[in-house]
Amino acid sequence: VTILPLLFVATTTSTAAVQMFLGQISTIQTQLANTPAVRNHTLLINATAQAFCIALMMGVVEVGVYMQNYSAVRSVATDASRFAAVEYQKNNQISEGTLEPNIHAMAIASPYNLNDDRLTVNVDEVSPSPINRARQFSLTLTYALPDIVGGTSIDNISIEYTRQLFVLA
Repeated sequence: VTILPLLFVATTTSTAAVQMFLGQISTIQTQLANTPAVRNHTLLINATAQAFCIALMMGVVEVGVYMQNYSAVRSVATDASRFAAVEYQKNNQISEGTLEPNIHAMAIASPYNLNDDRLTVNVDEVSPSPINRARQFSLTLTYALPDIVGGTSIDNISIEYTRQLFVLA
């Protein structure tokens, strides 16, 4: 393939010569694009870019699951506080031993759907209570986050959320 010198194009005022030069460059580009080396290079670049995009999407999904689990743990703690207050208003004197399984059952049910094996509920009564004629419970929820992607350096992350529950004595 012969390329006309740029000097020829620069000194020629004919548009036909410019079109001929551009046509030859286009022909060269087409011939180079069809060589096996360029095709293989293009496949390699596309495969690498696609793998990167898939890894990025998996990371986005994992962060989304982590955020949902964190929100669920906080909401369970809020609902547990509400549950304890309502039970004491109904004159049901619930202890630490009965609060824990009720809160655990609440967390694994809908709408939270936390994994039973990853959740730990701990309720301890704080004595003496800083508020007169009130009982104080310390609720600690620990949830081990699932590893979706696997093989990452962020394995074994857990959420620990503590909330104080106050009920009338």
